[in-house]
Amino acid sequence: MADPVTVSFNPAELLSFQAAMTALSDDRLRQALREALSAAGGKTRTQVRRALREQTNVKAAKDINDRTRSLLDAGQLEYQIIADSKALPIDRVKGLSATVGPGGGISAAPWQVMRQFQRSFVIQAGDGLKYVARTSDKRFPIRRLYGPSVMKELTKDQSREIFETYAIVELEAQVVSKLERFLPH
Repeated sequence: MADPVTVSFNPAELLSFQAAMTALSDDRLRQALREALSAAGGKTRTQVRRALREQTNVKAAKDINDRTRSLLDAGQLEYQIIADSKALPIDRVKGLSATVGPGGGISAAPWQVMRQFQRSFVIQAGDGLKYVARTSDKRFPIRRLYGPSVMKELTKDQSREIFETYAIVELEAQVVSKLERFLPH
C-alpha cells in the first residue's frame, strides 16, 4: 500500500500572501519589472558583446563596445541591443598581415578564418597606413578594406545563441529577485 499523502493548510500563510499581493500595486509591480529588465538586459548585453568579439575576431573589446548600445523602453517593458551599421576597419581584426612584393597582399582572419584579399596593398595616407584593394585590374579606383559589420553579426551564430539562452534565464532570475522584496519571509 502506498504511503498516505498529507496536505496541510495554514490560513495565516494565505492571508500573508494576500497582503503582499495587495501591497504590490500596479505601479510597484511595473517598477520591479523595469528594474529586472534593466538588470537582465545589461548582463545579457555584456555576454552578447563578448560573443561578438570572439565571433568577429577583433583585437579589442572597445571596437565592439563602441558599436553597440542598449535601449530600455520602460513604458513598453522592452530592452533592445542595437549595433551600428559601420563595418570594422580591417586593421582592427586579429591576424592582419601585409606581404610586400610579387604575390603579396593583405590577409586577415575575420570570423576566425584566414583569408587573402585580392589585389590588396598598403598605402601611407595622412594619419597612418590604409589597407586598400583595387576594384578591377586597372590601377584605379581603389577602395578601403573592411572587416565584419557588427550590426550584421549581432543576429548571427554565437551572439544570437548567447542572447536566446542567456536572456531568458537572466530575466527570470531578476524578476524573481525583484518580486521577492514584496513577499513575506
